[in-house]
Amino acid sequence: MPSCGELRATLADHGQAGWIDSRELRGGDPLWMEIQRAIEAASAYAVVISTDALQSKWVGKELRHALGLRDKRGKDKYPVIPLSLNGTKLGMLEEFFGEEPVYIPVTSDAGGVEAAMNAILVAMGKRDPADVPATPQPKAELLEELALETHGPEVPRAGRRAPRLSARPACL
Repeated sequence: MPSCGELRATLADHGQAGWIDSRELRGGDPLWMEIQRAIEAASAYAVVISTDALQSKWVGKELRHALGLRDKRGKDKYPVIPLSLNGTKLGMLEEFFGEEPVYIPVTSDAGGVEAAMNAILVAMGKRDPADVPATPQPKAELLEELALETHGPEVPRAGRRAPRLSARPACL
């Protein structure tokens, strides 16, 4: 399962700072006051929806506070972004939003956070939606499509070198 630390590290790799209570707080700190302060200082709030999160009173408390800030500042100035881990739905937390929000799917597979990062950055207002492909294709299909575009339907003639294809498509 991707950890919040992995999410924070991947955001940092993309030039975005993240705050996680377990990394920022020490024993004896006033927990709720520090969490509130961090949520208020943030430019966006992402909540990872998992079965564990649905059981946590803290997730609901933090989400309610973040949604209050979103209502005060405006959706464009303070986005609240639900990240659906392995298809987990908001359940009772949906009531906090007032209407069902658009989820960003994140998988617990290796690279699952990185695969969702374009959509997360768009939701945060840090990347233009036009820069993100509408529907990512599996690598094998994309490479096959690139091969057809590069070579055409015919096989290159003997003696002519076929162009190399990247094994890692930029759009994924």
